[in-house]
Amino acid sequence: MAGLLALLNPTALLAIAAAFGIGYTSGHWEGGASARNQCVTRRLEAENQALANRFDTLTAAAEAHTKRLAADTRADNENRSRVDATSANTAACLSRAAAGRVRNVH
Repeated sequence: MAGLLALLNPTALLAIAAAFGIGYTSGHWEGGASARNQCVTRRLEAENQALANRFDTLTAAAEAHTKRLAADTRADNENRSRVDATSANTAACLSRAAAGRVRNVH
């Protein structure tokens, strides 16, 4: 009987309740933390995949830009060589009378 009365002591009941409460909440928190960690892991994996896709897209765009630059440079050099190969035109494009008529057009 004395042992039962000792369990009814408010301090003992508080200690027992605290022990059960801490055990329950630590298990509950641990499960919650595990679920949160899984959620964060899935979110980070999705973000990493999105960043990898962006990187691949930017890499492909940079490669395409490099190819366009090479083609444009080649075309520009061909045009410059054609300009250099063209002989100079010393004749006037318009006669003096034609230039006067064009000047007077409003």
